Amino acid sequence: MSSDREWMYTMRIRNGYFNPAFVPYVKYFLDFVFENPRNIHRRTKDGVEVLIIKCPCAKCKNRCYKTREEVEGHLYAKGFVDDYKVWHLHGESFDTQDVGQCSNPIGSQHAGEDTDDNHGDYSGYDQMVMESLFQTQHPYYRKQSSERAQKAGENITQKHLKFRIIRNYPPIGIADDVWHKLCDIWDTEEYRKKCEIAAKNRASADSNGKISRHTAGSIGYDEIRVRLRDLWGKEPSYKEIFLYTHLNKESKAKLRARELDISKVEEMVFCNDRARKAFDDYLKELRVVHGSIDTEDGSMWRRLQPSSSKRRIYGIGSSDMNYVVTGTPSSSCGIADSFVEQRKAQEKICKLEAQMEEERMQRDDMRQQMEEQKLEMERQRAEIQEQKEQQKLFQEFMKKYGK
Repeated sequence: MSSDREWMYTMRIRNGYFNPAFVPYVKYFLDFVFENPRNIHRRTKDGVEVLIIKCPCAKCKNRCYKTREEVEGHLYAKGFVDDYKVWHLHGESFDTQDVGQCSNPIGSQHAGEDTDDNHGDYSGYDQMVMESLFQTQHPYYRKQSSERAQKAGENITQKHLKFRIIRNYPPIGIADDVWHKLCDIWDTEEYRKKCEIAAKNRASADSNGKISRHTAGSIGYDEIRVRLRDLWGKEPSYKEIFLYTHLNKESKAKLRARELDISKVEEMVFCNDRARKAFDDYLKELRVVHGSIDTEDGSMWRRLQPSSSKRRIYGIGSSDMNYVVTGTPSSSCGIADSFVEQRKAQEKICKLEAQMEEERMQRDDMRQQMEEQKLEMERQRAEIQEQKEQQKLFQEFMKKYGK
């Protein structure tokens, strides 16, 4: 298996289709987890004991316990939670050999033997890794830790910021030393400033008071292209993809129904001013350069959008720009049409298998319910029979002694 675990985030190839190569890696992960008894919990379901583990899918985020089959299904449908290349909640530690499995290697300037000695108990790189690993989960863990502290009689505010107290109450599933280091990171002025800046950024609105950045949720632009193509039976234009991800609910409904004139910006309601301006500028530039808006020009879109510190293009994100704009993968992707069809066929197979599995589980549930009903009926019959026998004995007693 790949040592850098990039495979964890290859559930879909760039055109949005399911990647069959993802399947054996998921099984590898599950085998690894179930080899360690500490990862396994037991619960009784319908009178049967089942084994459950934390589900690391993008939806459950290691907060819910599921069976092996359920976890496998979630990973195929949702993929892994972000930043989980070190399986710290499934038996791995934050030792150097584990962190080294990440795809971003430590630069040579940090590779000396005395790196840790120059940074105290943990280095700046360790801090960066730990912050990254817990950036989507730490509110949940801090709340859980605070609740444990409150039950122990500690005075904890609802903001869960008294790290010097909660550091003594690590959440379930996190090692004490790891939790202590995280609390040390969070209990710094630098981190508090970061939180304040991030909160202001999330709450910043445009001139109309709107905060939404887009309306696509967690779905990538490349997958939006695939969905619209399936919906309309033809390749959507990039303009339609952008509108689908940046219009409000009512305007998007008109777009889905093909009732929206994409040349009339004034008739659309965007999620924010930036989206409206970006789309309007793009249409104007297309008319100037190409004479109409019937074409697409990825280089023009890139030129019109301000640069981002994350090297992402507004309206494209981290997706393959050529595929999102034109429907054709970049040459670097190397995806042939036959291969695309193969992936599409494989995705359909996976969906059918998931549907069959769901139907099987429904049948099992029905069978279980019928079995329970049968047992209940037998119990009731036994009670009735016992009552009849008692009544018979009572009648015989009354005949013999009642006179």
